[in-house]
Amino acid sequence: MIFEVGYEYVYMVSLFLFTCFFVSLQPIISFFAVMGLGMMYWTQKNSLFNRMRRPIPGTDIVNLSMFQMIICGGVLYCLGSLTWSNFLPEGIPKDALVPNIIALGVSILMVIMPYNQILRLCTGDDQSANREYLKSRILLPSEYDRLNPATSKDGLADFQKFYEEEIKKIEKAPEAERNNLFA
Repeated sequence: MIFEVGYEYVYMVSLFLFTCFFVSLQPIISFFAVMGLGMMYWTQKNSLFNRMRRPIPGTDIVNLSMFQMIICGGVLYCLGSLTWSNFLPEGIPKDALVPNIIALGVSILMVIMPYNQILRLCTGDDQSANREYLKSRILLPSEYDRLNPATSKDGLADFQKFYEEEIKKIEKAPEAERNNLFA
């Protein structure tokens, strides 16, 4: 069974957005949400390490989409705060309306701000570390597929296949290039 990252994100992000909307009505749900996320973390960790295969590397569309949804948490908090204050017998308190509208404006500004482009401009990095990891993950001594009891047989077979291909590349390389590989 393959670990589906997209499905797991949906549960966590929906819990976060639900909590953002209702926290102004009942603040104790933030504690319950943290406890629920902790339980979810440990059950998924157990499931991932003992019963499932390593996630298939894919595009960043799921990560970027969920990042945008998490940024919407501020908007949902402000909308929840404005919604629940309407149910008070005297309506929206005059002292609460202005701060909530300012917070809503700031949170909308945060939603439309291009964080990834700003980070890329500041660091100059094009996420090369992720690409380097995908190429070299099989060389890591703690590589997931070899350590997971459910997938260790396939992981060791992939590892052996990788080394056989590397040996063939070295054997086909010219003598001068071979000497440079081990220098």
